Amino acid sequence: MKIASLETIVQKPEGIINRLKSLFKPYEISAKTKKQNKISVLSLRYISHRGSIDWNKVYSYLVGCSKTVLCKPDLLPDNTPIIRFDDKTLVCKLMFNFIGHLLDQASFSLKDIRIGLIDPDGSFTEMTSVLIRYTSNLYVLTDMPKFYENVSDHLLKEYGMSFMIHNESDLLKDCDIVIAPKKLSSSISVPAHSVLFTTQSPQIPLRCCTITDYIVDVPYKYQRIQPDHTDNCYFLSALYSLCGVKELENIIPVKCTDGNGLFTAERLIHHLNGIKKTA
Repeated sequence: MKIASLETIVQKPEGIINRLKSLFKPYEISAKTKKQNKISVLSLRYISHRGSIDWNKVYSYLVGCSKTVLCKPDLLPDNTPIIRFDDKTLVCKLMFNFIGHLLDQASFSLKDIRIGLIDPDGSFTEMTSVLIRYTSNLYVLTDMPKFYENVSDHLLKEYGMSFMIHNESDLLKDCDIVIAPKKLSSSISVPAHSVLFTTQSPQIPLRCCTITDYIVDVPYKYQRIQPDHTDNCYFLSALYSLCGVKELENIIPVKCTDGNGLFTAERLIHHLNGIKKTA
């Protein structure tokens, strides 16, 4: 599999001399391909000296690559046949890995922590059997309750434990940890003291600590093929989704961030320990 990353720099020529130079040298392109086993990564860098990009030239370098490229948001024009890579599958797995690591390191009793899972379309039913190990207060907010009812019945028969299922956001009003694998676009009742884990910035204002990004180290064998300008998690997501590197789903993020500060599992545990529980 060959994937590509694209970086563009647009320079508007100033002065007569620079404008004349841009007539003879309108752009510069550098293209470097690095390989690791069956994976090839093309790093494409386009520098425009005319204030615009010749997209036909860019496309000619991407022949043979995946139709999705790694680049900054909003870089590609609407009419392009190439689209930006934006798959959150691995990010979601990394998020759950970090939450599991946090809960494994914590000393909460089952009654001390309240966890909410937001899953409108019932895509993450399997996570309830994992989360129920850490709490006797698990709440699932979903528009597809039937998807969860069978899971709840199974857990009750097998382990004597179950969880609450509802489609009203008030269900989460007392939760300490809230998990939203997909982007939040509608209003929810989440207390200010809680920690919300998600994979994209919510479209709604929230008062609580909202974790959106996860900091990971790139395994050594993939470091040499990583394009210089790509974020670690973004690059690994492309390897996972486009190249099928499934081993990456076992990585545990070293830190996470809400966009303002960095948090280790220990720091978040300290925050949660400071909450006076009423459950």
